[in-house]
Amino acid sequence: MSALVPIASTTHQPVRVGDGRNLSDGTTQTLSTLFTHELLRPADSIRLVFANWYDTDGDSLPGTDPIRVRAEVRAGGILPVTFDGRDHVRIEPGETVLSDPVPLDPHGGVGTDRMRLSTCTVVSVARGGRFPLGSSTDASSGEGVAVGDLRGRAVPTASVYGYGPWQLLAEGPTAGSLLLVVGDSNGVGFGDRRGGAEHFGWVRRRFDGRSDVMNISVSGARLENSMTPAQLALRLAQVQWSLPTAVITALGTNDIRCGGPGVEEVRERMLNHWGVLATVAPRLIATTVPPATTSIDGWHTLEGQRLDHGNDTRLIINDWLRTVPAPLDAVFDLAAAVEAEPGLWRPRLTEDGVHPSPEGHAAIAEAAREFVFEAAVVEESRQLT
Repeated sequence: MSALVPIASTTHQPVRVGDGRNLSDGTTQTLSTLFTHELLRPADSIRLVFANWYDTDGDSLPGTDPIRVRAEVRAGGILPVTFDGRDHVRIEPGETVLSDPVPLDPHGGVGTDRMRLSTCTVVSVARGGRFPLGSSTDASSGEGVAVGDLRGRAVPTASVYGYGPWQLLAEGPTAGSLLLVVGDSNGVGFGDRRGGAEHFGWVRRRFDGRSDVMNISVSGARLENSMTPAQLALRLAQVQWSLPTAVITALGTNDIRCGGPGVEEVRERMLNHWGVLATVAPRLIATTVPPATTSIDGWHTLEGQRLDHGNDTRLIINDWLRTVPAPLDAVFDLAAAVEAEPGLWRPRLTEDGVHPSPEGHAAIAEAAREFVFEAAVVEESRQLT
């Protein structure tokens, strides 16, 4: 099989870390989620990735119960999604699966310009069981979540956490680049908004519609729980059908803030984390760590802010990162896009002192447009074995 690349935006991401938002509540057995997706390029067919794991305080954990998934693509008609020819798939806790190819109409069936489609995913669990919840739908875009199996029927619009495809993949160019993003809540876009949905973020602002990007960021993720292949296994399972040419790692905030470990321990965590990711792609890029502050005036001024207890460590780590220590190939200075000395947020670029605001995410994306993330294109003969 040829390597697959992400073909569309708006995918399931573990965006919430707490009970009640990361898993269903145990009373709903069947849930339908409708997402709209913008295609990066026309495709003859797509394949959907689904998984059964969830996020608790940044730890990626196997799902609590087996789940059953059914799905359809809505693109000028109803296109059923199958798994080894069946209309459903049972996904065990911790498992990640890939659908059969879903052929798209080559004569313009995908929206009016062949660049937009929707997916309706139905997830079911046994009575009393729980299934993972991911990204929020956006009611203003016609998306929604509702109880029951609504395949072939309208899904009421709502901005609610649901369960949808974790990736939408297609065969990519014979030579091209694929960026893999491994981050925390800033990577999933917390603090930014997509219409009525709560998450958007600098990654999508920078790369949507421009580059092949697979974002496997997880809210609450830390270097501490991302230092071994086992700790990253659930996240990296989504990458098994693809060949990333570069990895962007954007972790550190959740380790450093509130006066966590010292400089040497943070360095050691970073080196261990990088060591795992260096086996995933030939090019490894890190980002500097953004500020963390409190404020008495809603972060409208510098004078109203107070530095986090971990700021001294963060400054030393960022200075070290800017030297591009091995095995890094490059460093994107994310902090510089939002920071005012000596570690404060620029006014209005955050609303909580930890996550960028919509304006903050936009500022990071703008700075990222001047940075070369893409690695050299892969050899045309590169194939999955």
